[in-house]
Amino acid sequence: MRQGVKRTYKVVDVKTKDAEIFPYIMAYIPPLIFRDISKPDIYLPLAVLYGMICLLYMRLDAPYLNPYFLLFGYRIFEAKLEPSRNVVTIIAHHRPISGLEELEMSELSAGAYYCE
Repeated sequence: MRQGVKRTYKVVDVKTKDAEIFPYIMAYIPPLIFRDISKPDIYLPLAVLYGMICLLYMRLDAPYLNPYFLLFGYRIFEAKLEPSRNVVTIIAHHRPISGLEELEMSELSAGAYYCE
């Protein structure tokens, strides 16, 4: 990920957001389980469907709905910054975040931060 200038922020009220993606993924698994995907009239539409789903996940503005972040070791958190108490999204790479921490982060966009 591209990083800007790192600053230290105090974060509180941390909540993980990446667990919310599993209901979305589970909605698409049953067609794979209950179909004979060896026939072209089954696997071609499924391939198109899953290709579209992958593209949509990657283009969503809600990064916590992107399963590829999880696959590559990124965790998504929602937290409040002190002293402003603004709610922000934090993308952390291979790092769990708990409450009441000081983190060195780069601002990606308004309300979105990256932490190694």
